[in-house]
Amino acid sequence: MNGKLMVAAFLASAFVASFAEADPTMSASVSGPNFAGNLEWQISIDPDENLFTDSEGDFPDQGVGGSLAVELAFDIDGSALVDAVVNTADWPYETVGFNPFTGGITGGLWIDEDNGLVVLFAAFASEFLTSPDPVVLLTLETEGTGPTTLRWGELASGDPYFGALIAQAGEEFYPQSGILSVVPEPTSIVLTGMAAAAVWFGRRRRR
Repeated sequence: MNGKLMVAAFLASAFVASFAEADPTMSASVSGPNFAGNLEWQISIDPDENLFTDSEGDFPDQGVGGSLAVELAFDIDGSALVDAVVNTADWPYETVGFNPFTGGITGGLWIDEDNGLVVLFAAFASEFLTSPDPVVLLTLETEGTGPTTLRWGELASGDPYFGALIAQAGEEFYPQSGILSVVPEPTSIVLTGMAAAAVWFGRRRRR
């Protein structure tokens, strides 16, 4: 990772942290080029520690924590998708959800192309988490280091509910929505983003 990209990514992360004081949210970051000359994007979920509980009767005792579930839509504009890897250590359970790109139910990680965009839909449930630290859900690799934009939630699907959901402790939080872009300069890659948009527009819904 070159120096200017590292600083920009750090600033974006700090920007998200300043808003994400409550409610589970999604965050995204980008780094690169990697050894193959491509960009790598990390999609993480930030649990809400205030919703952690200590379940009675669990054996062995798991302590204070909780599980999360996501149904998230993404699109990638400007670059081809080289690889998409799910963090199955923390998100081992494929679930099903209403995929706004197909208009039907799909499970796990679904990937396709739509009008020149790479589109993805992820439906997963986590292990029992005991830390409020962000948990990586997906790692995406896009071809090259040219101008590339990642959108998620409502900004990707056009729907404020389907593909824009994080659930924790029996409650639903949506719409999760944001955009993150990289723009090449002669000597570096500059990161710009609105990765805190999910927090600005997020609202709590109870099942």
